[in-house]
Amino acid sequence: MTFSANIPQNLLQFLDSQVRQGHYRSRSHALIDALQSWSAQKLEADCAMAFADLDSVWDVTLHDGLSSEG
Repeated sequence: MTFSANIPQNLLQFLDSQVRQGHYRSRSHALIDALQSWSAQKLEADCAMAFADLDSVWDVTLHDGLSSEG
């Protein structure tokens, strides 16, 4: 799929330098890698936030006075 974007000159220069240095075969490959990294970081942050909420609920459960030994 093709799309068009307007980006600041300094970011375009950085993108082109990454391609010139052989880190990526093309601008498209560099952008795909950047978006995949961004997506993974977002997912990781969302999971950390979700588990932080569960940790507080779990702490209450652990201290409810009931024994796990039955």
